[in-house]
Amino acid sequence: IKKSGKRIRPTPIVQSKIRQAPQRASHRIPKSIREIIAYQKSTHLLVPHRPFTRLVREIVNEIKCDTYRFQLTALLALHEAAEAFLVRLFEDANLCATHAKRVTLMKKDIDLAVKIRNYTK
Repeated sequence: IKKSGKRIRPTPIVQSKIRQAPQRASHRIPKSIREIIAYQKSTHLLVPHRPFTRLVREIVNEIKCDTYRFQLTALLALHEAAEAFLVRLFEDANLCATHAKRVTLMKKDIDLAVKIRNYTK
């Protein structure tokens, strides 16, 4: 309000003509696909070391009654080989499920992958 009693109109705020970057189309990747990508990029082992070591010792004790000692490097090598085998088996089984026009992995897919690869004699 001025001294003359007239009210001053607020000036409208003029938006500056700042160029904004065009909005990108957000490509939402499903969580399952993001997890697969993350696991493919990672190099760490998926099975925890302690339970794997316990399993190896239990299997050896069932086969032989004596107690055996293992070097850490031997257990790590066995761990790497076992995980590589399982990952390859699940990849093959997933291909079998995809061939059958299914998304869900079933026991029969794993059995077929084992037969195709001739893992068992």
